[in-house]
Amino acid sequence: MSFLLLLINQKNVIADPFIFTFENTIISTPIGLNTIPNVSTGDILKLSVIVDNGNDNLIEQTWQITDVILATVNVGSYSATYLPLFDSSYIGCCSFFNTNKDGLIDYAHFYDTDGKTNFDNFGSGGIIATNAIIDSTNNRYAFWNDSLFNPTLWKNQNGQGVKPEDNNQNGIPIPTPSIISLFGIGILILRVIKK
Repeated sequence: MSFLLLLINQKNVIADPFIFTFENTIISTPIGLNTIPNVSTGDILKLSVIVDNGNDNLIEQTWQITDVILATVNVGSYSATYLPLFDSSYIGCCSFFNTNKDGLIDYAHFYDTDGKTNFDNFGSGGIIATNAIIDSTNNRYAFWNDSLFNPTLWKNQNGQGVKPEDNNQNGIPIPTPSIISLFGIGILILRVIKK
């Protein structure tokens, strides 16, 4: 914990760092030398990302890639710390996380991390990809089911997340089967009226 506080204190402006978490189930691990030791299909992966954009609340906020302080991954006995996270080509490209009026993540755009500068518990070369952790030094992998771009799988530090039916990446409500049915009925009625 003191290591984490030291890293946070190195940031220029500390208003209130927040922790966002992503959990998912490992669905595939290569057989043989490419398997990360003690990581198995069915294990739960937990990715924690510490961010600080200079604000002290979660309400309607945006965090850029430069607001990410560090990330950690834990699954099975594998653990990795990612600092610095990204190479300079990502900086300034787009927002990383957005929260809505309730302080819930409604946009997530987590990029692959830079394996040249990050480390895991086997050495250097830890990479977080869209749906995999990679130990690039030893060429080992583990894959999970869902994308890090799915905001419904991210939780804020209070353990709260947006429901799939309430959100999508464009901020437009996702049509439910009942809405789609009503829309179809509406089109059918219009066709009948036009005839």
